[in-house]
Amino acid sequence: MFKVIVFAAIGLLLVLGLSGFAWFGGPKAVARESRGPFAIETLIKRISAGGFPNTSGNPFERTEVTEFRLLHRGKPIAVTVSGGTIDRFWEARFLEDAPRPAVLLAGTGLWLVTEENGAAKIEELKEQDTSGALMQWLDGADGQPTKPVDVGIRDARGEPRSYKGGTLLLLGRGAVLDVRTLAIQRYRPYQADGFSASNDDARRLSPGRSQYVLLGQKSNRDDDTTAYAMVVADPGRQLAYAVPFDRKATRWVDVNAIDAAWFNHHFAWSRDASGYEKLALRTGVPPYPWLGRVVNFGSIMAEYHLYEATPALQQALLAFLVERFDAKVLPSRTTDAPGKADTAIWLRMGTRAYELRYEPKDREVLLLFPSVRLDEEADAFARLKEAAQVFNAVLATGQHRDLFDDAPAK
Repeated sequence: MFKVIVFAAIGLLLVLGLSGFAWFGGPKAVARESRGPFAIETLIKRISAGGFPNTSGNPFERTEVTEFRLLHRGKPIAVTVSGGTIDRFWEARFLEDAPRPAVLLAGTGLWLVTEENGAAKIEELKEQDTSGALMQWLDGADGQPTKPVDVGIRDARGEPRSYKGGTLLLLGRGAVLDVRTLAIQRYRPYQADGFSASNDDARRLSPGRSQYVLLGQKSNRDDDTTAYAMVVADPGRQLAYAVPFDRKATRWVDVNAIDAAWFNHHFAWSRDASGYEKLALRTGVPPYPWLGRVVNFGSIMAEYHLYEATPALQQALLAFLVERFDAKVLPSRTTDAPGKADTAIWLRMGTRAYELRYEPKDREVLLLFPSVRLDEEADAFARLKEAAQVFNAVLATGQHRDLFDDAPAK
């Protein structure tokens, strides 16, 4: 009988432990930070480590994460969601440049909390759903969009509870908050002229700050091709319009190519007869050079890609590496990948062997090295990135232009 009771008790402990039962009073408050009538409490709780880096292989391994509680004049703030209310959040930040105390709360939804007539005012910026909560400054560094932040559960101890970096904050891809005035414009540009842009991040901001640019795509099922456009959102007028562009004509290779140099070379802002900002494709501009891109595959591989390439570009890059980086050609090796052995050239730079390859199907030249962990081969990774940067500088001068398959006639 005693053994039965003991086993039953152990079973109950396991069930309660796996269900997240808090034996010691639940999440523990470890910090509190205040602004005016508001205080943000940082809470620590333990959850299963199954979804986190868990090298022990122990299914009962636990890890600590943070969640946040907002207090208004000492009382917890709860927001209404489908099925009830919640008062714990994955993120809570004071908006430092706001005209009065303001707090941004996030989970899978987003909320703005301020005070009005002595009471807490809660405004939903994005409803709670499975799409997550994104936050992106539209006017960050150099007055242009910064990399978006995808709010998630984590251990956020040590992170500041203040939030600054711009004045226009795009939230959940569907609301723009002007931090200086706390005015909210709600608009999500799902598509324009058939070009879908609903899940893209902001790429550029107009000079007058009234419009922001996203990358739009439209598939053609007849010939299995994809057309592209800059989709421009104007939340003040609740509209979006598309500015199509040709991928080859603009030398566009991927989303990372939409930087200031590429964008300003091919597009121009002006104002229409009504004074509204308007984006248009430039005409008659000289061809933009094809430039390669360094692509990371997680933490185990890095590749330098040159697109729309001819086989001769592989030889040009090899000669460049031999001359500028003292590369040494190694004996040929076999590869497990079908059709790649004939185009692979192995070479050594420093102490590391690199593979230089031409891919006929994709019309790409690749310089790469597979690695167990890139962060343990920092020198080799840095050398690849340096070679890519220097060769791109050569390409930017117009050299090797005839080694790309769509180069304009001279």
